[in-house]
Amino acid sequence: MKVVMRYIGSGLLLLLLLTGCIGEDSKDPKAIANQFWSAVISNDMETAKNLTTWESVQYLSYLKTAQLNPQRYELGEMKLIENNTKAEIPTVLHGGELGNVAIPVRTIAVKVKEQWRIDVQTTLGSLVQGTMGAVVNELNGLLQQGLKGLDETLNKTLDGLGKQLNEGLDKIQKDLQIPPPVDNQPAPKEERI
Repeated sequence: MKVVMRYIGSGLLLLLLLTGCIGEDSKDPKAIANQFWSAVISNDMETAKNLTTWESVQYLSYLKTAQLNPQRYELGEMKLIENNTKAEIPTVLHGGELGNVAIPVRTIAVKVKEQWRIDVQTTLGSLVQGTMGAVVNELNGLLQQGLKGLDETLNKTLDGLGKQLNEGLDKIQKDLQIPPPVDNQPAPKEERI
């Protein structure tokens, strides 16, 4: 009987230790951002959904589009703001067909009931700004590499491309400002008051 109680006690102790380790990740915004982007890249949208704020879950579909298609990511140094209730984590998404297009973004995490969650809507807003900056930098880089003698046709093409990008980004920003449709499903168990 003592042996059985010892095994049960050891098992409970191990379970408590494992539960403590799992719970600690939810208290680290950078760990949550890492889990979130790993889930998005591996197309595990259920895990990504569980790591987002309830209000921004509907915006997850914008992250896995053919145009963006992130294949890997890098996280920078996190900065806590707003009385340590919000975190900004500089992130570089590598997307495109070959994963060679670097898109700077700020992953935004917010504290919800003592746990960190990703605010997808705000993160997407910073993605739009980062994408526009990346396009401008790419065009400037091309010009500085000796393509100063662009003919009029190429100039018109670049102007048209810039205009199309601006229009597309404006549309995405407008879409992000529209509140997502209200889902009549009850809130997940951990977010109920």
